[in-house]
Amino acid sequence: MKPFLFLILTLLTVQTTYAQRYRNVKPNWTSNNKIQLKNPKIIKPVLLKPDLVVEQNVQLVTQNGKRYLYTHVKNIGNYRSNANNMELRISWRVDHESFTNVSRIQNYAVKALNPGQVRTFCILVNDDDIHSNEGFGSANASFRFKVDSGQAVNESKEDNNLRYKYVPIIQN
Repeated sequence: MKPFLFLILTLLTVQTTYAQRYRNVKPNWTSNNKIQLKNPKIIKPVLLKPDLVVEQNVQLVTQNGKRYLYTHVKNIGNYRSNANNMELRISWRVDHESFTNVSRIQNYAVKALNPGQVRTFCILVNDDDIHSNEGFGSANASFRFKVDSGQAVNESKEDNNLRYKYVPIIQN
């Protein structure tokens, strides 16, 4: 009988020591000699997911009489992304009536990105196409960049994929 009690006491001691060291919990002895664990520390798992964003520094650059927008798509997540698309929607109003709203959509392929990796896009602003009636239409064209427009990437945050840039319309 004594060896049996010794074995049980040893097992309880080992279990209690293990719980205190490796699980960071404190045992609480109840009146009927059962161990009740108080305040167990729960370790949240780290989710490995990509997170694609269009960086804030969309730049308008003029070279050789033409205007270009430089934009950067970055994976700020902690996992490699799939290949996906970036949709660019250009919108403006030709005249003061709402039926003169014009939109153009262009899609750009975004290759798979590792965490922290960036892809740069150089986009021509087609000033021959974007026009408005001076004093009546839009003074600026709205450029809306939406990365992962087809929802091809399961991201950690799906609500940070848009970026806007407003570009003055050049009157010809």
